[in-house]
Amino acid sequence: MAQKCFDVTATIVSSGDTMTVLHCTDESKTYLPAKQQPASIKLKYDTDMMTKLPAGKHRMVLEPKNGQETKEAVCNWVNAQKGLSTIHIMAVGQVGRKGPKEDPTILGSCSDQSMRCTTCATMVVKDKSTVPASNKKHFVCCVDGSPPSKVLHDDIARALAKDGDKITLLHVKAEASTNVQALEDTYKNVANGNASKPTQVFSVIDAVANEPTGETICNWIENQKEDVDFLLIGADGMRAFAEEKHFIGSNSEFLVKNAKCTVIIGEVRNYY
Repeated sequence: MAQKCFDVTATIVSSGDTMTVLHCTDESKTYLPAKQQPASIKLKYDTDMMTKLPAGKHRMVLEPKNGQETKEAVCNWVNAQKGLSTIHIMAVGQVGRKGPKEDPTILGSCSDQSMRCTTCATMVVKDKSTVPASNKKHFVCCVDGSPPSKVLHDDIARALAKDGDKITLLHVKAEASTNVQALEDTYKNVANGNASKPTQVFSVIDAVANEPTGETICNWIENQKEDVDFLLIGADGMRAFAEEKHFIGSNSEFLVKNAKCTVIIGEVRNYY
């Protein structure tokens, strides 16, 4: 899972970005096989980054846990990075070293805590995630016309997509009175400094009676002839945003656990 997480992440790294591989170390775990010891892990990912990324645009960090659980050490390290070292997206595998759970929708403790506690967007890479070609990625960005979804599109989706990539703006229409054209126009003009011009399309699906929105979106993804590589969703539900509280919306949590693709959860309040 760690290798797939690295490979997927490398596809969204642009020339001006820096990629950091973080490994939390524990001196007491001398029983782990040689390939899982810190020195071997550092050598492997230093080598991988040198072959995939420009010089000076990558770093390998070995961070002692100092008595913390891995999930705490990871979140604390990410949140402590400031200035030029600020982390914009944290990528984590759906499960950790112990492997998949019996229930494939269960997240590992590190990925679960990361999407709730880090002050940046979190990317959860799944066992079934594809490793897309660098210039043929398909991003699906869930939008509803709200300020958070505008930020999700303008500052995250459009920042990640490159020439040759495709962004599908997906809206689940709950009310017949929704002005679809006005909603689409909301996402047309973007001034985020990214010169890339990915293909962008707008797709509307009707809400299904008695079916949660998250389930409707999962079904839409599975019925697409074209692979979806990345699904972008907001971290907070509308009530959480209105009340200025931080918790994962029910639809977002369902999608993180059930969508059969890499999911990027945007902590959009940091852009305000």
